[in-house]
Amino acid sequence: MRLLILISIFLLRQVSVSAQTTFEVLVSRGPFVAGQSFRVQYVMEQVAMDDEFFPPDFGKLELITGPQINPATQNGTSGLKKLQNISYTLKANRAGRYILPGARARINGKMLSCNSVTIDVLSEAEAQRQLQGASGLFSEFYLAPGEDPRKKIEGGIFMKVQVDRQHCFVGQPVEATFKLYSRLQSSSDIVKNPGFYGFAVQDIIGLKDQVVTKERVNGREYDVNVVRKVQLYPLQEGNYTIDPMEVINKISFWKGGAHQEKVPEVVEGVFGEEERKPDANVVTVENTMRTQPVHITVRPLPEQGQPVQYAGAVGRFTIASKVSQNRLAKNEPGILELVISGKGNLTQLTAPRLEWPSGIEAFEPVAADSLQLSASPMQGTRTFRYRFVSSTPGSYALPVFAFSFFDPDSNRYKTLSSAAGNVEVTREEKAIPSAVDQTVKRIEKPVNPATLYLSAIVLLVIAGVIYTWRSETRKAKKAAIPPPPPPRVYLSVADALQPAVILQEAAERDFLQALRQSVLQFFQDRVPMTGSGLSKQELLRLMHSKGVAETVQQQLLRVLEICEAGLYAPVDSGLDKNVLLSQTRQLLQQIEQRF
Repeated sequence: MRLLILISIFLLRQVSVSAQTTFEVLVSRGPFVAGQSFRVQYVMEQVAMDDEFFPPDFGKLELITGPQINPATQNGTSGLKKLQNISYTLKANRAGRYILPGARARINGKMLSCNSVTIDVLSEAEAQRQLQGASGLFSEFYLAPGEDPRKKIEGGIFMKVQVDRQHCFVGQPVEATFKLYSRLQSSSDIVKNPGFYGFAVQDIIGLKDQVVTKERVNGREYDVNVVRKVQLYPLQEGNYTIDPMEVINKISFWKGGAHQEKVPEVVEGVFGEEERKPDANVVTVENTMRTQPVHITVRPLPEQGQPVQYAGAVGRFTIASKVSQNRLAKNEPGILELVISGKGNLTQLTAPRLEWPSGIEAFEPVAADSLQLSASPMQGTRTFRYRFVSSTPGSYALPVFAFSFFDPDSNRYKTLSSAAGNVEVTREEKAIPSAVDQTVKRIEKPVNPATLYLSAIVLLVIAGVIYTWRSETRKAKKAAIPPPPPPRVYLSVADALQPAVILQEAAERDFLQALRQSVLQFFQDRVPMTGSGLSKQELLRLMHSKGVAETVQQQLLRVLEICEAGLYAPVDSGLDKNVLLSQTRQLLQQIEQRF
């Protein structure tokens, strides 16, 4: 915190760039006030573990705290950039002009330096005199006697939600970005996040990414916090609404005396956790604001030309298939790998059902993803691996992989196919060599006959003792050891949701109660619970331990919240039960793969 003239909302930037590597110092533009602290930040881009930072000699500037090292991201022309932010809190005890020397850093093996910065420090009396006569940006922070702070808030801080489209097809992503614009000193707390009802959600940017930019609106410059950026994949046709995001702001104005500047920030769910000491010279106003609701029209996919095997893929894709080995022994497992690459709703793709030839036994596939979630639409690969085995020698033609998708750019369906070829199963059977085989191999070289004779006698004696011991042990165990239990068969997603499916046409309260119980039963079947059952906290811990994606966890909790809210509603809300059921089914199918 620091006392300074409020023009400090602007930043001085001194930049050194070499081979696309940026090293810059950020200091609030003065003048500063003697005796009050201020912050200096050094920002480095493309930093590796072995890179080094060498701070300058701060001289007569007193070091209060630091260094504080924080990773950050920045939204550039080429996408998000990873940064390293090193900050110090300094103080000038007397008025005057100070030179902050440039820092140095070794980044990617090269020595870089940023320029020195000149800092003007005023006495408190001079600072107040300049502030009271200030105009423009200064006046936005200063509250004159009798002036209404609410009028300063208008246009000084607001929120926007921006979407890249309001009309789309089922499965075609909508990118929504929630931004907070501010020219004021404020702390903002998110009190309500939108529910995104009817969409599968993929988060791109959140508060933890600390993406802050500057934008000009109507000729005025604002600090812009990107509060949240998501991709929304519509699950069904219809008209949907992106609910407002609601935020409470605490905005501070200076009415004289010592002023402590606070950098605008956005947090979630922390107001009230700490009490700040009141300042007689600062007026704090609480303000509530929200984004406007956004209406999205989701069109159905065309029926004309839709392939029989089409399973909901939307985007632009390529496919490939390959087999681990083209020659296998009897009962030797093989792997058929199907790779779908491209841009689109990759996380919603399900494993295709393949027609395997007679004589080959195939097992349930396992999915693996390599995704660039920050791209819009998301891009990368989803790979399905099918294990198979055959006990019958022969030559087998592996299934041809056919994949259909809808390309919204051309408004057409496309079908691709890929064949992995044949696999030959030989008559030999792969076996692990026994200990006797290994011993024979080791003694195949010429040895002394007497040694060989003695070794044979020893081996026969050992074999006899082992045979006798095993026979007696087998008899004792036969009655004592029960047969192994059959493999556990878990409750499938379809069976778990059957009660909700049956009550789809019933009253909304009965349907939501059945849906909530179905979700909990799905988990309790996999992890038996005692006592009061499965709480939301236990459910989150369970999904986290199984590696379930955080977005899937949050969407499932949202489904449970909708169900619980409906149980206590006096009347039906008119929600689309089919959409909610479909969204729950897709979430549980993704979770099922982790158990």
